[in-house]
Amino acid sequence: MTNKKIHLKGIMLLGISVLIGLIIPLFNSVPIAASGTTMHTTPPPITFSPYSIFNSSFVSLESGVGSVSKKSSGKVLISGETNAKQTVNTIGVKVVLQRWTGSDWVNYYTGSDSTKSNASFITTSQETTATTGYYYRTKTTHWTVKNGLREEGTLTSDSVAID
Repeated sequence: MTNKKIHLKGIMLLGISVLIGLIIPLFNSVPIAASGTTMHTTPPPITFSPYSIFNSSFVSLESGVGSVSKKSSGKVLISGETNAKQTVNTIGVKVVLQRWTGSDWVNYYTGSDSTKSNASFITTSQETTATTGYYYRTKTTHWTVKNGLREEGTLTSDSVAID
């Protein structure tokens, strides 16, 4: 064999070794948050739910959004917003904080319904506690009522690790 082929094989073996060294620890590792807190579950699947427009056949319900953000250790801010295509009799939003169990999302805290009359939008937010070491997201329900017709949609936010 020439020196060139030996050198190329050495580089390939080194590359494969580095790749294996990076991948193997992922299978038996414990997730750690940015602050160094050990997480109690593996991360949830990544989902993307940007500011969402509901069914285009809806007469009045246009869009909504929900979010969760870390305020301090063990404290989160949950929020929701609903938008109508025009002024409606009633517009509302309900925000539920959900926690990842490692295999499923479960309701952790349920906020009260926030409603407004004769309006085209509503926003709500509140601070609540969350057990550290878990991943959380919001599940928001958005609705409008116009001349007796109720339209409703549900969204989920991206998740955040609370440490």
